[in-house]
Amino acid sequence: MGRLLLIGPDPALAGALQASHHLKDHAVEACAGPFEATRLLRTRAFDVVLTDPTTSAAEDLALLNALHQVRPGIKTIVLAPTLSNADVIAALRQHVYACFTRPIDYEEVADMARAAIADANWRDGIQVTSGLPHWIT
Repeated sequence: MGRLLLIGPDPALAGALQASHHLKDHAVEACAGPFEATRLLRTRAFDVVLTDPTTSAAEDLALLNALHQVRPGIKTIVLAPTLSNADVIAALRQHVYACFTRPIDYEEVADMARAAIADANWRDGIQVTSGLPHWIT
C-alpha cells in the first residue's frame, strides 16, 4: 500500500483522490499547506506528494526543493494553474514525476499518482542537459 500526500485545501480534489478506483489500495492524506507538508514529511514517509493546484509552478518548485531536503528522492506531481516552457524545464531538472494544469482531470491525476507509487525506476527517464525557453536537450 502506498501513501500519497496532497498539499492544499481542496476538498474536492482530496475527496476525488480518496474515492478513485486507481488509489483504492493506497492511503491519501491531505494537509493545509507547505509548512504542514514539511512537518508531515519529517515524521512520516510518503511515496508521492501532490502540490496545491492553486499555487504557481514557481512556488511549487521552490517548495519541492525544501521537501527534497527533508525526504530526498520523494516523487512529486505538480498541479498548477499554468506552466510556462521555463517551468516545465525546471520541473524536469528537479525530477518532477508529472505536471498538470487547469482544467485538472482528477482521475488522470489519480492514475498518475498510482503509476508514481508503482514506479521503482522513475529517476532513470529524463535528464536535462540544456534548456532554453523554446528548446531542451
